[in-house]
Amino acid sequence: MWLHKWMEQQNIKEMVDAKDYHCTVVYSTTSVPEVKDISIDLPMKTSFKEWKVFGDDKMLVATLNAPEAVKLFDQTIKAGAVSDYPSYVPHISLALHYEGELPEKEPKFSIWFEKFKVAPLDEDFQYNDE
Repeated sequence: MWLHKWMEQQNIKEMVDAKDYHCTVVYSTTSVPEVKDISIDLPMKTSFKEWKVFGDDKMLVATLNAPEAVKLFDQTIKAGAVSDYPSYVPHISLALHYEGELPEKEPKFSIWFEKFKVAPLDEDFQYNDE
């Protein structure tokens, strides 16, 4: 994976395992099975927007320029999904327990999503670091 290799070159510590890379569209506490029937054009091309650190776990994320993901989020909400977050920020979680300044460099390549998966909440989900 280009992104994982790029992160290694930046000497980022506690990186998330590349097999766990994904962009969550909605983390809904309400089950909405019909979301799986929403039409989406794949693959979906996105690009890096900015670095952020999310949550108490200090997760380093790459936020994305992903208008199709935002559109998909809006469709899931209209279908009845419920989000606990005040706004949707398309992103990929990349490193756990991130300390220090945000990386200076930015990935300069496109990031593609090839699958759309609808699954029940896994409240026990944890990222694996390498």
